[in-house]
Amino acid sequence: MYRFIYQFLGIVYFFFFKFRWIKAIKLHNKKSDLIVWMWPNYPHQPFEYFGRSIIVSELANLYAVVNAGMPYRLIIGRKIGKVKNSNIIYQVSHEFMNIFKFIHYPPFLLGTVKALESQNNNLFLSSAELEYWENKDFMHEKFKELNISHPKSFVENTKNLAVFNSLPYPFIIKEVNSQGSKGLHKIENSETLLSIAKDLAIKGEQHVIVQQIVNMTKDLRVTIIGEEVVLAYWRINPPNTEWRPTSTTHGSTVDFGNFPEHWKSYFIEITKRMKLTAAAYDVCWEHDDVQTQPMILEVSPSFQPNPNLPEYLSHVPFKDYKKIVFTKQPFFKERINTVIKMAELKLKFYKTAGLLKINNTEN
Repeated sequence: MYRFIYQFLGIVYFFFFKFRWIKAIKLHNKKSDLIVWMWPNYPHQPFEYFGRSIIVSELANLYAVVNAGMPYRLIIGRKIGKVKNSNIIYQVSHEFMNIFKFIHYPPFLLGTVKALESQNNNLFLSSAELEYWENKDFMHEKFKELNISHPKSFVENTKNLAVFNSLPYPFIIKEVNSQGSKGLHKIENSETLLSIAKDLAIKGEQHVIVQQIVNMTKDLRVTIIGEEVVLAYWRINPPNTEWRPTSTTHGSTVDFGNFPEHWKSYFIEITKRMKLTAAAYDVCWEHDDVQTQPMILEVSPSFQPNPNLPEYLSHVPFKDYKKIVFTKQPFFKERINTVIKMAELKLKFYKTAGLLKINNTEN
C-alpha cells in the first residue's frame, strides 16, 4: 500500500508543484527533431502505467528537456515508428515496451530500438547500451571480454543438473533477464537445486548465470553519468546474518557516506570501456575490504536512483523511510527530485559530448 501512496503523492508533487507547464507549452514544436517518447503502449494498461516507476523517469526526461529550454516534440504511444532523422529520449521498461509479454524481453526491445536507429534516429539509450539492460549473460560475457573484475561466473543450461551438482555449495543462480533481487537464488544443497530447477523449467528458463558467493555483508551502488560519480551509497545487511541480497526491500540499511575515493577513476574508466553514457554499478569486495580489487556484480544503463536519506532520519531503515509522509523531506518528494537531477545530468552530458544533433527540421 505504501508504494501506491508514495507513487501517487510523487506524481501529484510533480504535476502541481514541480513541472513548468507554461514553458512546456511554449517549447513544444511539432517540427522539432528532439523527441520525448512516453508510455510506449498507450492507451493500454493505464492503471499499471501510473502505478509503476517508469512514469517518474519519463516525467523526469520531459522536465529536463523543458528546464533546459530546448524545443521538443512529445510522442505518446506507438506512433514512434514513423519517426526518422531525430533524437529520441525514452525510458526503457519491460512492462511497457514488451507488449507481447515475452519471457526473454531484451531481444524484442533491442529490435525495436535498432529499427528506429535504422531510420537515422539517435536514441538515448542506444541499442549498444541497451544490450546491457537486464541481460546478464551478455553483461558477464562483456565483463570477461573487457577484463572487468567480477565474481567467478558462467552460463549454464538449466537441464544440466549434473554440472550444478558437481559445484561446491553454496552458490548463486541468477536468471538471465531479471532486475534487483528478483530472479536471484541461493543454492545451499541438492534439494534446493532441484526445487529451483523445477521452478525455472516451469517458467521456461533455458539457461542461467551461475556465480560464486562473495564473502561480503554490504555492497556499493555507484552511479556514473559521463565522467562523473553522481550518486553512491552502501547497502548494508544486518550484522550476524547469513548471505542474502542487499536490496533495501530485504531490510538493509543505507549509508551515503564513506565512498572509496581511490576507486573513483576505476569506475569511470570501466564505464568508458563499456561505452556507456550512464551506468549504475553494484560493487562488492571480498571480506568488505575496499583496499582490494572491487568486483562488479552487475551494471545497468537504466536505473531508478534512491534519494539520500535525510541526516535527521539516518537511524531509520530505508524501507521504513519510504513509508514516512509527514516530514520535511519525504521519500516521495526526494525521489522525484533525485530522478529529475539524474535526467538533467544525462541531458547535459548528451549536449556537451555532442551526442544530440539538433536541427529542428521537419521529419
